[in-house]
Amino acid sequence: MHHHGTWGWWNDDFKFSRRLEFGAKAELNSFGKTWAEVRTASLQNQLYWTRIGRAMQYSNVIQMNMLRAGHQAHVGPLGWSLEGAYQISTANDIIPLPSLTARADMYLDFYDC
Repeated sequence: MHHHGTWGWWNDDFKFSRRLEFGAKAELNSFGKTWAEVRTASLQNQLYWTRIGRAMQYSNVIQMNMLRAGHQAHVGPLGWSLEGAYQISTANDIIPLPSLTARADMYLDFYDC
């Protein structure tokens, strides 16, 4: 792949990237909406940017796994949404992923009262 642009310039022979991904999700709607999701992906010939801004290709297979769960509910006008994820990668220097992420929201919803 040859690219001559404003912000980058390279004359490398990049191969096609491959991605195989599987996932499953389960939901429980007894009190609000609770769900869990698991995903796995295998990547090969992944393109990435180095610290100096050069495009490179990682030819080995990278395995990524993710487990994510969340809950969303409301009581009267008060609503909340919680979500957390755990993810790992076999090549953290190529695809750096945060191991643990979390998010929480609280809100007032007068429309659905």
